[in-house]
Amino acid sequence: MFDSLRVREYRILWSYSFLTSLAMWSMLVGRAWLAYDLTGSTLWVGLVTFAGRLSFVLAPLGGILADRLDRRLLLSYCSFLSAAVAALLAGLAFAGVVEVWQVMLITLLLGVIRTPDRPASDALMAKAVKGETLLNAVALNRLARFGPQAIGPSIAAPLIVLAGEGAVFLVGAMFYLLTAVQVLRLRTEARGPSRSDEGVLKNLREGIAYAASVPALALLMVVVAIHCGFTMSFDSLFPAYSREVLGKGGAVFGFLSAGIGFGRVLGTLGMASLTNSGRQGRWFLLAAIFSGFAPILLVVTPTLASAFFATLIMGVGTEAFMTMSNTMILQVVPDGLRGRVSSLYLFMTQGLMAAANVLLALLADLWLLNLVFLVPALGYLALLAVISLSRPRMRTIYRRGSLVPAQPEPAPS
Repeated sequence: MFDSLRVREYRILWSYSFLTSLAMWSMLVGRAWLAYDLTGSTLWVGLVTFAGRLSFVLAPLGGILADRLDRRLLLSYCSFLSAAVAALLAGLAFAGVVEVWQVMLITLLLGVIRTPDRPASDALMAKAVKGETLLNAVALNRLARFGPQAIGPSIAAPLIVLAGEGAVFLVGAMFYLLTAVQVLRLRTEARGPSRSDEGVLKNLREGIAYAASVPALALLMVVVAIHCGFTMSFDSLFPAYSREVLGKGGAVFGFLSAGIGFGRVLGTLGMASLTNSGRQGRWFLLAAIFSGFAPILLVVTPTLASAFFATLIMGVGTEAFMTMSNTMILQVVPDGLRGRVSSLYLFMTQGLMAAANVLLALLADLWLLNLVFLVPALGYLALLAVISLSRPRMRTIYRRGSLVPAQPEPAPS
């Protein structure tokens, strides 16, 4: 289950991802609760969440940078700048002068700074760990990225109660500083293979052309985008769900966020133990289905215990699904294009998540909150069924658990 951690370079990347995510998830809870506390509006929570993901517009640029610059230094600079921005938000909160538009603007700036993070770190990971160990490496890396969703809210919730949101942002700044130092310890050849004398648009076209030229890859990216938009876009709803449906406050909001994080840990560890590609495909299908049923469970049994169980299932399903899809993409894309294809993948998935968060938050202010959970979940399950039944390539992915073309049988001698 932990084979890839034997590689020194991967251990450094794993700790970088863990500390970065600990900062991100702690601050996400702090920003969401601060926006809701300042305005009492779910829509404002959605707008702040959208601002954090609006950087998806620049995701292709982040991929180009990851394929052209020293990936190690790029990650370090991003972390130093992130620490400075987090400290600024902490100062405003401690001074008691913070306004919701400032929270949204600083969230947007932080998202822009983090744009090259995923493409550069994914490219470094795929270069450090190869072959059959890659699924294990991707799973453990996603554990590092999303496991802190269980820890971060557990840190943020009591800090909000005891010292206010400013303390959460200050802790986030400290974690970002640690990542800036940690990533500089890498020894792997880190510079992307794209030449700096080539045009940015040409680099971008190369990545898009490759993704479009592999039909199974293009289909998978579309399915993952739908999954993200319909089953992973409820961040802006949980503060209102905690207060209006469960009758609780910020501590329970953090508790539910931690439930998703614990589920993601379980889903990731399960995927890290898989080695048979046929089993991977079957688990990929099961994860896709479970992701759609979790939001429905939130509506059917609105108690604290069942809500925590639903968020746990949500975390397991979404994390298993995203781990395997990310692995399949990294397996088929060559190193020289990994940054750009990875950023295109982020552009599609994060774009739908950002837009859906705002739309669902707006609908939550207009409709019954339970309907806003129920309708997207049912729509996702219907779309998944239609695509699975109408696209033979999708069924091949379920059967083989890979996008890599099957090798032809050797001719008889």
